[in-house]
Amino acid sequence: MNNKRRLLASVVLIEILLVGCSRVSNISSSDPAQTARPPVTELVQTENADNDPGEKDNPEEQQGELLSYTDEQKNEILTAAKKAGLSKVYIPTIGLGVDDYLHSVKAEENEVNLSFIRGLITESSRELEPLHEIETTRKVQLTQTITGNWIKEKGDQEFIYFEVDGIYFSMKSAKDIDPEAYEKAVASMTVLE
Repeated sequence: MNNKRRLLASVVLIEILLVGCSRVSNISSSDPAQTARPPVTELVQTENADNDPGEKDNPEEQQGELLSYTDEQKNEILTAAKKAGLSKVYIPTIGLGVDDYLHSVKAEENEVNLSFIRGLITESSRELEPLHEIETTRKVQLTQTITGNWIKEKGDQEFIYFEVDGIYFSMKSAKDIDPEAYEKAVASMTVLE
C-alpha cells in the first residue's frame, strides 16, 4: 500500500512539474512584460573620460548587470532633457537591480524622469525638495568624487540623493531596494551624447 502511495505521489508531482514548466514557456512568449524589454544593443559611449562621474574603467568589476539602450531610447532621453532645459543628461550603464531595463522617459519642468523596472531616476537642474518629513539621513561616499545621502522620508522607502556637475539626482523605488545595487548604478552614471 505504501509503495502505491509513493508511486501515485511521484506521478502527481511529475505532472505538476510538467504543467508548471509548460506554463512558464507559454508565459515567456506571451507576457507583455517580457516582450517590452528592449533588444540588446551596444553599451552607451561616453563623451570622454573626464565626463564620467564614477570610476568605471572596467564595468565588469562593478559586479552589476550591464544596461543597454536602443538608439530610439537614447533619442527619447536626449529629447526629454532638451525639453526639460537640462544641458546634459546622465544614464546608468549598470542596472538598479537584477534584469533591470529602461521602461519609460518623462520630461517635466527642469527635470527628466527615467523609469526603470527597478526604480526611478530623477535628474534636475534644481535641488529636489523632499515630499515628506525626513526621518533619517546618512551620508555615503559613492565614488571618489561623488558623495550622496541615503534619505528616509516618513512613510516612504529610503532613496539616494546626490549631485554631479550642477545636476541633482534622486534614485528611488516604491519597493525595498538593494542599496549596494543603487550605489553601483550611481558609480556607472555617464553623460549621454
